[in-house]
Amino acid sequence: MTVIDISGRIGSGKSKVCKYLSNRYGTNRLRFSDILKDILSRLYLPPERENFQKLGKSLRDAFGDDIVAKAMKQDIIWVKDEIVVVDGVRYISEAEMIKSFENSFIIYVKAATMVRYERTLHRGEKGEEKNSYKKFLISENAETEKNIDEVEAIADFVVVNDGSFEELYSRLDEISKKILKNQASIE
Repeated sequence: MTVIDISGRIGSGKSKVCKYLSNRYGTNRLRFSDILKDILSRLYLPPERENFQKLGKSLRDAFGDDIVAKAMKQDIIWVKDEIVVVDGVRYISEAEMIKSFENSFIIYVKAATMVRYERTLHRGEKGEEKNSYKKFLISENAETEKNIDEVEAIADFVVVNDGSFEELYSRLDEISKKILKNQASIE
């Protein structure tokens, strides 16, 4: 099994990268946020960034920093796909869980702050279309975002996503070749 995680800051293009790679490999994608979304749904709370952040912090405080990572690891194992694309490592404990799989890769997606802010205004996630730049910067400093630079430091690949989709997809195709080559050498 090959596990590919896509990480990055808010609005960097993680979801686009995940969709592209999922389509390329014909596999499902798993999202860390889906674990939290399931709980929020059960509590009849809206799936908004602030609620995700509060819930994630509460779970980590109550059950340990790796609680969401443990749940995701079980989801990855349960899927049984040859290639699994995971969206959204935000903490070192989550990155370490990804790295616990023999053939695993972390792709960190980055883009300029203003580019990311503009993307959040237009992507259709609940509440983001009304965000001011100031509010966006505040969300950048939320606890859930503070460790992302540490994840970048251990990423296998860093993709700058400030250009066109064609440029992004071209870079992802280069990375995919390296991943597939590595997968073939393990099998």
